[in-house]
Amino acid sequence: MKKLVISAILAGATLLCADETMQASMSKMENGLTLIQKGFLYNNIESINLGIKDINDGNELFGKKEMEVYLPKDKKHMTNTAQIASDKIVKSLKELKEHLDSKEYLKSHESYANVITACAACHNLVRSW
Repeated sequence: MKKLVISAILAGATLLCADETMQASMSKMENGLTLIQKGFLYNNIESINLGIKDINDGNELFGKKEMEVYLPKDKKHMTNTAQIASDKIVKSLKELKEHLDSKEYLKSHESYANVITACAACHNLVRSW
């Protein structure tokens, strides 16, 4: 009986921690997306770079644990799909930065659109959009 209670407590703590990590990650990523969007709207390269950093930081929070922890019970088998979306975010942000540094602003905006698409793919999975 003690083992069952301890297991339940540990499982609850893991879920609570996962929820906190998810909220922190989404908050960082939302802020980063906003900074990038404002940077494009107001021609502010520094804002775009700060946004790239925030999204990368938010995305890295998922790397500290298994992606499976964050998925709903009925979606645990789709861990690879969520990881692919996360990897696409990293790749697209790297491309965005490269295009930005090369002053290829239209291409950097296309890379930003790819970030949004990768985010939507994961949200589609997790939230069943």
